[in-house]
Amino acid sequence: MNWNTTVVERKGVPVQVFRPCLERAPTPAEYDEIKAKRKAMPTTHLRLGDVASDGRVFLRVHPTGFNGEQWTDVANID
Repeated sequence: MNWNTTVVERKGVPVQVFRPCLERAPTPAEYDEIKAKRKAMPTTHLRLGDVASDGRVFLRVHPTGFNGEQWTDVANID
């Protein structure tokens, strides 16, 4: 699996993190790999509340999400 780096904001501070580059939902094996890498190195991977350059907020790793990720609009966060 290929991993790209991207910059997100954490509490107003830009942080460089790794994210999978699949352009689709991951297979079960790829999803397990994503979860394992994020669990092993949480500071270098996306986590709840990370804000992307387009303003979307990271919610969670999700097996049917694009690249195994679920994002939302800031307006949808309570």
